[in-house]
Amino acid sequence: MNTILFMVYLLISLLIIILVLAQKSKDNGFSTAMASSNDSPRGNTFERKMQNWTKYLVILYILLSISINFALVQDKTITKDNNVNNEIYDTEDEVTGNNDTVEGTDTNDAE
Repeated sequence: MNTILFMVYLLISLLIIILVLAQKSKDNGFSTAMASSNDSPRGNTFERKMQNWTKYLVILYILLSISINFALVQDKTITKDNNVNNEIYDTEDEVTGNNDTVEGTDTNDAE
């Protein structure tokens, strides 16, 4: 599951980079201030679509970042719980005598 999330995360990251680099700059420097603007109120539809897709992908990127964080925290707690359970089973074996020691002998008396 985490591998799929990371792959989608990487793909969205690359798409955002490509979309941002493909967009035209809104500010062309000093020449824009001297020249009149011929932009229509609706603007170029392709550029507007690219801006919208960039916004959507950034929102998806943020949501995916949060979900990956929760998934990693969940995996960490599951692993921690499994380690605690293994320690409990190990101590139960010691208490019940399921180890390879001989009953009735005391190692302190040998010295």
